[in-house]
Amino acid sequence: MNDQWLAVFHFGSAASIAQCLPTVGKLKRSSPDCFVAWVTDENHLDLVLLENSLIDKVIIHPTGWRRRGLVAWIRSLVYTGKALQRLHPSRIIDFGGGRIDNWILAQIVGVVRTPGWSIQ
Repeated sequence: MNDQWLAVFHFGSAASIAQCLPTVGKLKRSSPDCFVAWVTDENHLDLVLLENSLIDKVIIHPTGWRRRGLVAWIRSLVYTGKALQRLHPSRIIDFGGGRIDNWILAQIVGVVRTPGWSIQ
């Protein structure tokens, strides 16, 4: 059994996530022996779970940290970072653009992010 993981970051709107979900099929075709973990917020969990045949694991990044303050934000990053560290992803595909959360999570895991729109 291969334990190589690809992590997809996407915290955007529901419409944007729906447009990106077909990318999982492309990832699976390009790397059939890899597993795909999708990192999203709890508001879009149901939408991501629609593609559960292609996504091997969904990691929920807690939402609402902006309203709760700095300590809540740090806790949410630690929570998601620990879940990612357990997987040891070999690559992160980032559909979130310039989100500071994505950059920090990539630093926690120690993996280079790839812009999401460059997937062929």
